[in-house]
Amino acid sequence: VARQPDGEVWPLSTPMSQLGSLGTGVGLYFYFVFYSGLALCFMSVLTLPVMISNFQGTLAFDPDEQIGFPQNVIVASSLGNRPMGQPLLLHSIMDFLCSLAFMAF
Repeated sequence: VARQPDGEVWPLSTPMSQLGSLGTGVGLYFYFVFYSGLALCFMSVLTLPVMISNFQGTLAFDPDEQIGFPQNVIVASSLGNRPMGQPLLLHSIMDFLCSLAFMAF
């Protein structure tokens, strides 16, 4: 177990700036995990309107399709639940913005 110079164990509330004393890779790893989490949260918020738009479809909850509980939630949030004849412009724009956010990361 890594310890501080005075022999105490590192607390869980240790700032990331102090983790560099454990080695360069440890600090860099935690910075990477932190910024990856921020990027994924941003992309999740960015695609939320698309998921709401997909939930407006009717295929997943149609009794004739006989889609059970775990699968109908997955189908309802996917592009396959879109009503016929609605444009996919919103999906294209959100995919492009998520790609830009990922490239900026």
